[in-house]
Amino acid sequence: MVIPNKSENFAYFGTNYSTLWINTNGAFSFRTAISTFTPSCSPLNATYSMVAPYWADVDITTTGHIYYRQTQNFTILAKAKNEINNAFPQLPNINLTWAFIATWYNVTYYADNLPDYIYKKRDIFQATLVSNGAQSFAIFYYNQILWTTGDASGGINGLGGTPAFAGFDAGDGHHRYAILGSCTANIINIANETNCGKPGVFVFRIDDSIIHPSTTTTIPSTTAAPTTTKITSTPIPTTTSTPSAPPTTQGSTSPLSNSDGTPCNCDNSGLWLDLILVIDRSAGVGSDGLSAIGGQLSAILDNVAVAQSGQGDFYTRVGLVVYSSDVQVIGNLTHYQSFNDLMMDLINLNQYYKANDRIADIGKALQTTKTIFDAQSTNQQRNARKAVILYASSYNKINDDPVTIGAQMNNSNTFIITVDYHDKSGVATKLLSQVSTPFMNFSSTDAGEVVEVKTALCYANCACPSQTVQLKTYDPTTKRQTYYSDCFYGVASGTYYKYAELVCESKKGTLASLTTPIKNYFLLTSVIPFDNTLKTVNALHIGLHRNISISNGWLWYGYDNTVYPHVTRLRELVTGLDG
Repeated sequence: MVIPNKSENFAYFGTNYSTLWINTNGAFSFRTAISTFTPSCSPLNATYSMVAPYWADVDITTTGHIYYRQTQNFTILAKAKNEINNAFPQLPNINLTWAFIATWYNVTYYADNLPDYIYKKRDIFQATLVSNGAQSFAIFYYNQILWTTGDASGGINGLGGTPAFAGFDAGDGHHRYAILGSCTANIINIANETNCGKPGVFVFRIDDSIIHPSTTTTIPSTTAAPTTTKITSTPIPTTTSTPSAPPTTQGSTSPLSNSDGTPCNCDNSGLWLDLILVIDRSAGVGSDGLSAIGGQLSAILDNVAVAQSGQGDFYTRVGLVVYSSDVQVIGNLTHYQSFNDLMMDLINLNQYYKANDRIADIGKALQTTKTIFDAQSTNQQRNARKAVILYASSYNKINDDPVTIGAQMNNSNTFIITVDYHDKSGVATKLLSQVSTPFMNFSSTDAGEVVEVKTALCYANCACPSQTVQLKTYDPTTKRQTYYSDCFYGVASGTYYKYAELVCESKKGTLASLTTPIKNYFLLTSVIPFDNTLKTVNALHIGLHRNISISNGWLWYGYDNTVYPHVTRLRELVTGLDG
C-alpha cells in the first residue's frame, strides 16, 4: 500500500521522503514496496529503506487486519508528544505537525492452517511515525506477540527458523539499528521489554544519519508470577459447563490443557448486536474532537456487518446519537443499511459540534438511548444483545442520573462501553466507570484504545444464558477482565459419577475442568454461590477421568464429545478433592 504524503517531508536516516509504503510483513518502506517475507539479519541494499516494528512473514488471509491513517489531529499529536517528552526529556518544546499510524491487529504467520480461529497464534503491534518537518520519531507499541516466524522462514508452529527483525535499516548497506532480541528467539518477549520505562513501548529519533534511542533511564520489565496459592474447600456439588450461545466459538477447549477457558471468538465480522453510538458534541471535545472520534469509531467498527437484514450468518444494527445540553438522534436502529452509510455520518460528525454549549448531559443521552432500545430492540426472533459505546469529555448533572440509568440498562443485559475523551477535569472519567459494564471504561489517551474497544465489543457478543455464570478472569495489573465462552451452572445430581455425566449430557454440557487455580477459584466463589440450594451439598463431580488404555491417561472432558490431556496435578489446584 502506497500512501502519498502531501503535507510533510519525512526525514529518515538523513534523507527526506514524501512517500511511504505499508507492507503486510510488518514494516514501512520509503523507496518501494517490500515483498520479502523472511527478515534479513544484516544491513540491506538500496531497495530496502525501512522502519520495521516487526518484520516477519505476516499472513492476513484468514485472520487479522492492518489499519492505517495519516493525521494532523491535535489529540493524536499531543499523545505522541507525551511519549517523546518521556523518552527525550531534553526536547520539551517540540511542536509535532504530522503523524502516520499503522496497526497490525490479530495477525498470524504464513501459513497458519489450523482450522479453528481460536487456535491461531496472533500478534498485535502498532507503529507511529511523527514529525515536525525536520525532526522525525518512531514509536512502537507491542500489545501481544505469540509468534516470531512463518513456515517459509523455517518456522514450526510460529517459532524457530529466522525470527522477526524489529528496528531500522537505511538501505545503504551500512546503517542499521536492531532492537535487542531481533532475529533471535528472544524477540517473542518484546512486549515485555522497553527503551523508555514502559513495557511494550519503544521510542526512537530517526531523522539523523544514526538512530537515537530513548535517553530515558529504562526500568527492567517484569512479568507477574502466576498465583499458586492453594484453595482449601469443602466438597461441593456437580458443576456443569456449557459453551455460550452463538455466535461464540463452540469448538473443543484448548489443547494446551492449562487454559483458563475457551476464548471468545473475536472475529467481529460475526457480531450479532443492536449497537448505539452515543457521542459528546459539547465544547469539551474541542473543535476537531468529533472528527477524531469518528475516525476511532470507523476503525473500531471496520469489518462489522452493519445491516438491517441477514448478510451471511450475522449482522449488527447500529444507531447514532449526539448530545450536549440537548440530544439529537442522527440515525436510529432502523436507519443504517451498511457500514458505508454509517461511515459517511461518522466522517461528517464535526457538523454537529456545539462550540458554545458547555453542558454534557450524559443522563439525558442515556435515557434517549434506552428509549430507542425499548422501541426498536424487543424483537424476540432477532434476539440480539443490546450494546452502547458512549464517548464523553465532561459531565453536568441536570435531571436524569446517568448512574441510575446505566444500572437499569446493565441489569437488563445491555452492555455499556464508555470512553472518556480528552477529559481534563476527570469528572467524566470517574462517572463513566460507574455507568459502564464493570471494567469496560476506557480512555482516548490509551495507546491501544481502538483495540480495547474492539475487544469489548467481542465480549458484548460473547454472552451466556441467564441461568448460567460466564467465566471471567481479572488482571490486577491492567485492571481489566477477560471473558470466556464457557458458561457454568451447578446441578444437584447425587453421588454417582456416571449419573452426573448423563445429567450434563442431557443439558448439552460437560463436567467442568479445573485446569488452573484461577478457574478453580472462579468455580468456588462464583458458580456455587449463584444457587443457594447447592451450598449444603457435600460432593463435587468434575470432568477429570482416567483412560487406562493410554500412558498417563488422565483426561478432561471437552465439548462435542472430545477430551484433552490433564497436565497439572489436581492437588496443586485444590485440596480436599480425591482425584
